[in-house]
Amino acid sequence: MITTRIWRQLENIDWDFSEHLLGSSKAIHWYPGTFPSEVPGTLIQALSAQDDLIFDPYGGIGTTALESLRQGRRAWLVEGNPVGCIISYVSAGLLLLKSVDPSLPAILVASLRSIIESNKNDNLTVQLRIKEDNVGKDIDNILAKLIQPTPKQLYNAFSCEPNWESLAKWVEPQTLINLRKLHYSIKTTPLGNFGKLAGLVMTSAILRPASSQTQSWGHIADNVLPKSFESKDIYKLCNNWLSRTQNIIVKTQVTSSPGNEKRFWLSLHSWQKRKLPKIKPSIEVNVLLTSPPYAGAIDYTLAQRLSLYLLGHSEDNVKTLCSMEIGARRKRFLPASQANWVSDMVHALSQQVTYLSSNASLAFVLPHKDAGREAGPVGIEAYLRSIDCSKLMEVERSIRQGRARQSWTSIKKEIIQIYGF
Repeated sequence: MITTRIWRQLENIDWDFSEHLLGSSKAIHWYPGTFPSEVPGTLIQALSAQDDLIFDPYGGIGTTALESLRQGRRAWLVEGNPVGCIISYVSAGLLLLKSVDPSLPAILVASLRSIIESNKNDNLTVQLRIKEDNVGKDIDNILAKLIQPTPKQLYNAFSCEPNWESLAKWVEPQTLINLRKLHYSIKTTPLGNFGKLAGLVMTSAILRPASSQTQSWGHIADNVLPKSFESKDIYKLCNNWLSRTQNIIVKTQVTSSPGNEKRFWLSLHSWQKRKLPKIKPSIEVNVLLTSPPYAGAIDYTLAQRLSLYLLGHSEDNVKTLCSMEIGARRKRFLPASQANWVSDMVHALSQQVTYLSSNASLAFVLPHKDAGREAGPVGIEAYLRSIDCSKLMEVERSIRQGRARQSWTSIKKEIIQIYGF
């Protein structure tokens, strides 16, 4: 139950969060349209208690899930973009490993560095050190108790051969050769399934700077091929990513060991399918906390075009995934696009609320009316009112452009709405 004191504190918070709060999580992989971790982190602290289940039905790269896990809550993330799923899975796994044993993420980073060095120097003997300590299997066993699906299940689902033919249109030939060597080494070295997933995320994270399209990610989303090829040092890019990721994990404050019970559930699912997610917790949700996609703002799938090629997707697959996005930017010129966006969100919400406990709270980060998308918040509020769920609070926040990944859009302000039964 939320006390009057907590409500007053929420009303007095500067929701712009111009500065990063010490101890909160950061993204290990670029993704458009994410909100600062301080937003869900603050809401989670106010609306939930230890071991409560936090549900984000539009999970992205797991910002809400990470803030839930680091504060000792459980998290269920649903996301329709395979790239978002693998990033959030690895990010959550690293935090959970830290909560069990703070040395484990560093060991995994060191193993990936060994693979990079072995490729850089054409010296495969470096990989033998990983085989001796068998840490990959230990990490898999730990996470199999904490996450659903298990590392083995998820790696089997994501271990397709990359679409090298499509990547060759974006990456200089020798750079692509080095990427293929690195991918093969990650796949064949005894890192364990989670270690291989982490290697996939590392490779995915460097694809954009490794490509020869240097103007912007928007050019990649719009399929604007590079005019000329430029060689890139993928080993330097990988080492930089590993250093940054290790630094993020070290600085993220996490609660102590969660024991042997499930803490995180991940569902690869689009609410456009009009079906329910296959993977779901057996316990009720205490807080639904999310930022639904904004109508006509971002094509999340196309923004991650190169990473989807890495995961084995064809151009037709990419187009299909884009068509399944609620409110995708590519749909903005279709007749009644905003009305369809609202309808899709409300229908999805009618499915999502079936997982909530009788006294659950709901929190949404939504576009401000100034952005011309007021139909979304109005539609959500009307539906929730129809099921006797009342709006308890609404505050505004400005999107500080120095911290935003959508500064190219017209959206400069958002609202945060909190509901309760």
